Amino acid sequence: MQKVFVDTNYFLRFFLKDIYEQHDKAKFLFIQGAEKKLLLLTSIIVVFELHWVLKSHYQKEKQEIVTVLRDVLSMDFIDLPEREDLRDAVLFFDTTNLSLEDCYHLIFSKKNNASRLASFDKKLQRAFKQHEEK
Repeated sequence: MQKVFVDTNYFLRFFLKDIYEQHDKAKFLFIQGAEKKLLLLTSIIVVFELHWVLKSHYQKEKQEIVTVLRDVLSMDFIDLPEREDLRDAVLFFDTTNLSLEDCYHLIFSKKNNASRLASFDKKLQRAFKQHEEK
C-alpha cells in the first residue's frame, strides 16, 4: 500500500476551504486514508506549522485554532507518533495563556519524568511547578 506524507498545506486547504480545487484534492486524499486505500502520515512539525500559519497569516482566534488542531488530531487514520502528547498539549493550551509550544514542552517534560524544567520563561516555570503539585 502506498504511504503518503501529508504536509501542512493539505490540512489548511481542507479546513479553510478557501481554494476549492485544492480542498477537493485534500478531501479525496483524507477519504482514501480513512478507507485504508492509502497509508497517511504527518509530523509534529506540521501540527505546529498549522498553528503558526492559522495564527499569524490567517489571524484566526485561539478557539478557532484549537478546533482545527483537535480536528486534525482526531483524524486517527493519519499516522502521527506524537498524537497523545499533542492532544494533551492542545487541551492545556485551550485552558491556559501559555503558547502551544510551551504547553507541549510542559506535557513532554512531565511525560518523560523531568524533575525540573530549565527555562528562563517564568510563566512556563510556574506552570511546571503547578502541574507538579497535581
